[in-house]
Amino acid sequence: MAVKHRASSCDFLVTMVYGLNDPKRRVELWNQLTEIAKISKDPWLISGDFNNILNWEDRIRSPCTFDEVKDFRECLSKNDLVDFKVGGLYYTWNNKQEGQHIVCSKIDRVLVNNDWLSKFDKATAVFLPERTMDYYPCVMNIFGLNERFVKPFKIFNHWTSAPGFFMLVQQHWNIQVTGTAMYRVVKKLQAVKKAIKAQNLCSLSSVETADLEASSRLMSVQKQLNLNPCNENLISEERQAKILKRRIQNRICSVTQNDQVVQDPNEVVGAFVGYYQNLLGDSYSPERSVHATIIEEGKVLNQDQKDMLCCPFSETNVKAALWSIEDDKALGPDGFSSFLKLLGTL
Repeated sequence: MAVKHRASSCDFLVTMVYGLNDPKRRVELWNQLTEIAKISKDPWLISGDFNNILNWEDRIRSPCTFDEVKDFRECLSKNDLVDFKVGGLYYTWNNKQEGQHIVCSKIDRVLVNNDWLSKFDKATAVFLPERTMDYYPCVMNIFGLNERFVKPFKIFNHWTSAPGFFMLVQQHWNIQVTGTAMYRVVKKLQAVKKAIKAQNLCSLSSVETADLEASSRLMSVQKQLNLNPCNENLISEERQAKILKRRIQNRICSVTQNDQVVQDPNEVVGAFVGYYQNLLGDSYSPERSVHATIIEEGKVLNQDQKDMLCCPFSETNVKAALWSIEDDKALGPDGFSSFLKLLGTL
């Protein structure tokens, strides 16, 4: 696949690989890579699950023979491909067994050609812990790590229930700013955003905090286990950490029903069942088919409706449109959404 990085106008090739389990059929993969190498004149990145180890130390608890690595090594040598040095976890697959039956291997990797090394000399790649997934994700940055990266701001509706939240927002929204109306709004939003970030309101959610703690614990255990795959204690800890992580992720602590927050577990279940019964009904009766000509014609605006779209609007119209935004609307680029309605009440 040919890729063009728009910001830098750099061109390169990317090939994603999944090697078949049958060693004889993997020969087709080595041949295909050779054919691509013959016509490739750009930097080339090859990544994925090769289902084949490259070095003897790439697998533990299972014997390795030279025949297993010979074809893979010859493919790299023939096509001037390099096993790109990656960070993070070393072993990228295990058979999910315990004790003496566990087998770990490195079958996922990143390969590049010499043109790639010349053009993207600061590129980095890291294999991350699998967490609750069945694979180890690889994150690659072709221009190196940006140490000045700032995490985008996002506001969450549950923050508004925090003690002192409204007072905090009001205090920083009421600052004196000189300039045009739009400039004043932007500067006030920036002040509110800075105050909210400084308050670290994300720690107010016990569920969110528990999820972060569970993720951190699971990643820590998996990193230790990757260095010592046969450690029985770490294997047990990872299993328990995965169970805890899944439980927290799947937990629904409350729902809103008839403008009231329901927190009792049995009532939460009943709210879901009742919602879908009202939505889908208890029985089904086939609907009459819609005539094809009706679908083809569709609805169009008449002249009065067209004129209405172009008519002047007032401040009241703007406020009505803003107040019509749902509370769970997706965030805008500035990290705010229906939060603007709150500012209008202060």
